[in-house]
Amino acid sequence: MRNGRQHQTGPTLEPLRRLIRGRLATLPPGLSEFILFGLKQAWACLFGGLMLGLSSSRSFSGSRTGRSTAMTRCS
Repeated sequence: MRNGRQHQTGPTLEPLRRLIRGRLATLPPGLSEFILFGLKQAWACLFGGLMLGLSSSRSFSGSRTGRSTAMTRCS
């Protein structure tokens, strides 16, 4: 927290963020940044995979709306 403001993760993820930052503080700075980068990339991959999965399941569910999208053109 800086200047009395709450971190952008909000109250739900704040304890997890503090735990991760606390554990990474014991490592050398370069290694901790590398691990943090890997965690952020893993989170982005999970989110992207979820979006792709939801998009694919919607296009294969049989509910064609007549709209032409990239997913329906490829299938």
